[in-house]
Amino acid sequence: MLRLWTAPGAGRYTEDKDCDPETWVKNMLAEMKGKQPGREAAWFNYIIAEKKTGAFAGDIGVGFFMPGPGQAELGYRMLPEVQRRGYATEAAKGMIAHLFTTHKLHRLHALVATPNVPSWRLLERLGFRREGHLKESFPKNGAWMDDYIYGLLESEWQERQ
Repeated sequence: MLRLWTAPGAGRYTEDKDCDPETWVKNMLAEMKGKQPGREAAWFNYIIAEKKTGAFAGDIGVGFFMPGPGQAELGYRMLPEVQRRGYATEAAKGMIAHLFTTHKLHRLHALVATPNVPSWRLLERLGFRREGHLKESFPKNGAWMDDYIYGLLESEWQERQ
């Protein structure tokens, strides 16, 4: 599950600690150095940047370790000041296409904190279906939070193209 670092407010449903965007990017780049997506069981994060300015806007990640071959987990985080501008939608569409065409995945899934309505609505717009409700599935600031699990098959994605 994507639970790494974040800027203030960007990880309000995932991380316990906040950090500034510069530290977020440095940590992410250090962790990704030398990794090859799809060739090892690990998370791979990619920077999302604004087209006009190149400014850091967030990240999108893929976990190639769960639940097995031909499957992966998708996650994303955006800085609060750029949310609701379509960056996550654009990045997710591109990543989904890349994963199904280049990596030949059969299935993607995503976990979303139940109060994170914009995030689960985004997944539904992208064709993901809600597959379950995980009760008290992760700790956040000393309390247990629920997740929804969403899934998308390659065949379902192809039908939408």
